[in-house]
Amino acid sequence: MAENEVELRRIAWSQTFPFVRLFRTLGLALDFKRLTLALAGVVLAYLGGRILDSIWIRSGAGVTVLESPGHIQTEVEAYSKLPAAQFNEWRQAAATLRDEARVRVLVLAGKAADPPDAQRRLASSRVRSLVMDAKYKESLRDARKLVTERLKAGLEVIAKDKDLSRSDRASRRAALIGAADSLRLLLDDGCRVWVSPPPDSVAAMSLLLAADPSVEAGQLSKDRRDLQTVTNVQHGLAQCERLEPRGPFRGLLGFETHCFAAAIEGVCAGRWGFAEGAADANPALVSSIASAGRGVVWLVTHRLCFSALFGLWLLVVFGYFGGAVCRSAAVQSARDEGIPLSEALRFAREKFSGFLLAPLMPLSFFIVIGVLIFLGGLVGAIPWIGELFAGVFYPLTLLGGFALAVILLAVVLGFHLMWPTIAVEGSDGFDALSRACSYVGSRIWHCGFYSAVLLLYGGVSFVLVRLVGTLTLKLAHTATKAGMNLASSGATDGVGKLDAIWQMPAWSDLSLLPATGDIPFWGTFHNAPLDGTETIALFFFRLWVYLVVGVVGAFVVNFFFCGSTQMYYLLRREVDATDWEEVYYEEPEPELPSVPEPAAVPVEPESSAPPPPADQPPEPPPG
Repeated sequence: MAENEVELRRIAWSQTFPFVRLFRTLGLALDFKRLTLALAGVVLAYLGGRILDSIWIRSGAGVTVLESPGHIQTEVEAYSKLPAAQFNEWRQAAATLRDEARVRVLVLAGKAADPPDAQRRLASSRVRSLVMDAKYKESLRDARKLVTERLKAGLEVIAKDKDLSRSDRASRRAALIGAADSLRLLLDDGCRVWVSPPPDSVAAMSLLLAADPSVEAGQLSKDRRDLQTVTNVQHGLAQCERLEPRGPFRGLLGFETHCFAAAIEGVCAGRWGFAEGAADANPALVSSIASAGRGVVWLVTHRLCFSALFGLWLLVVFGYFGGAVCRSAAVQSARDEGIPLSEALRFAREKFSGFLLAPLMPLSFFIVIGVLIFLGGLVGAIPWIGELFAGVFYPLTLLGGFALAVILLAVVLGFHLMWPTIAVEGSDGFDALSRACSYVGSRIWHCGFYSAVLLLYGGVSFVLVRLVGTLTLKLAHTATKAGMNLASSGATDGVGKLDAIWQMPAWSDLSLLPATGDIPFWGTFHNAPLDGTETIALFFFRLWVYLVVGVVGAFVVNFFFCGSTQMYYLLRREVDATDWEEVYYEEPEPELPSVPEPAAVPVEPESSAPPPPADQPPEPPPG
C-alpha cells in the first residue's frame, strides 16, 4: 500500500509559539492614526508638566542643579546614585555654589559693594533683575556697538593692505570675523549654546581691538577694560542661569530620557542585567530601569504635591488617548481590521471613567491602609499606654505593611494590563484591576518573559525609528543649509543663517544609538545672535523639528500600549482559554429602509343631487 505523503507548506508560528504575536507590536505602533493619538497625548502631557514647572519654580521648589566640568548634574541624578547622607551634602554644596555665583556676578557688575550687601539684595530680587538695569543695558549696547565698529575698521585695514596675498587676506578676515562673532555670542542674552568652558573671550578681544592701529593707547585701554567687564558679567550671568533651579518636570524628564537612552544602549550592547547603572559609562538594561525607578521615587518622596498633580494629569491624558490607542490596537489584532479615529475616541470617551479609575483604585486602597497605619502610630505616641498598645497590636501593622507591598507590586507589574482589559472586554475599572492582578498572579513567569521580549524588541525597534527621524532632520538640514547659509545671520558676519537658527550635529557626531550626552540628536537652536525676522523663523523651525521629535516619542508611547494589548491577549488565552478573535465590539445598528408614503388618492367632489331611492331601478343606458 502506497504511503500518503504530506507536504508541509506553512507553519502556524502563532499557534506553536504564541509569544510571536508580540512581534506584531511594531506594525501596530507605526500606524498613522495611532501615532496621531499618541502624539496628542505626548504634547498635552508635556504642556501640563511645563505649566506645573512654572508654578513650582515661582514658589521656590525647583530642582537643584550643580555644574561640573563638561556636565550639569541635577538633583534627580544625584539622588539616583548617592546614599541619603551624601545626597543631603550634595544639595547643600550645590546651593552654596549657586549663592556664591550670584554674589560674585552682582559684585562684578557693580550692583553691590561687597558680598554681604549682595546677599541682602538677593534676598528679595533675582540676580538678573538686579544686574539688568538701565545703566548696564546701555553698557551692553555700547559693547556691541564697539565690536561692530572695530570689526568694520579692521576689515578696512585688511582690504587696504597691499602687501597681503589673497590667502593671507582671506585668513585674516576670517579670524577677525570669528573673533567678533564670538564676542557677539557672549554679549547676546538669547543664545547659550556652550555649557563649560566658555569661548576664549580674552584672545578674541585682543585680536579685535588691535585690528585698528589708529586708536590711541588710552582709548584702547579703556575699551579693553569696559569690554572685559561686560563679558565677565555675561559669563557670570550665564553661569547663574545654568545653576538656577529647574522645574521638577524638566529635571525628571531629562533624567528619565537619559535612563531610557542608557537602557537602549544596554539592549543593543547585550548588557541586559545589573552590570552598570544609567550614569555609568557602560549601562545595562535592568540597572538603567532601576535608575529610572529611583527617579520616580525621588519625585514622590521629595515633590509629593507635584507628583500627585502631574500623575493625575497623566492619567487623564493617557486614560483618554491611551485608551483610544489600546482600543484601536485591540480591534485590529482580533478582527484584522482598523477602526477610524472617531470610533476609537468615542470608545475612550464612553469608557473614560474605567480608564481613569482602574489605576486610581489600588492607589486609594494604598492611601487608606497607610492612613490606618498612621493612626495606629498616633495611638503609639500616647504616653505610657501608647507604646504598650502599639507593641501588642503591631502584627496588625505588619499585616497592613504586607498589604501595601502586595498592592505596590501588583500595580508595578500589572498596571499596563488595565487599559487593554477595558479596550478588549469593554468592561469597567474594577474588572480591569481584578483581571490584571489575576493574570499577573497566576502567570507571573509568563508576564516576565513577555515583558523581556517586548523590552528587547522595543529597544531595537526604537533604534530604527530614531534612525529614520535623525536622517530626516539631518538630510533636511543639510539640503537647506546649502542654500540658506550662503547668507550670514543678520546679527553676525561669519555664522550662516540656518546655523544661527538651528544647527545639527556633524555626520561624524551622529550615533546610531541614543546618546547619553548633553547634545540631543535634533541639534541646538539659537546658536548666534538673531534679528527680528530670524527670531520669528526660530519659532517655526523649533515647532516643526520638535514635531518630528514628538513623533519619535509618540512611537514609544504607542509601542507601550500596543505591546500591553498583545500581552493581554496572550495572558487571557492562557488563563481563560479565550480565542484571539473575541473582542467586545458593538455592531452598528442596521438602518431600516425608508417606507415610501402611499400615493394620495384623488377624491371626487360630492354631487349636490339627492341620492336615488332604494326601490327605484337604475336608469337604462342611453339607447
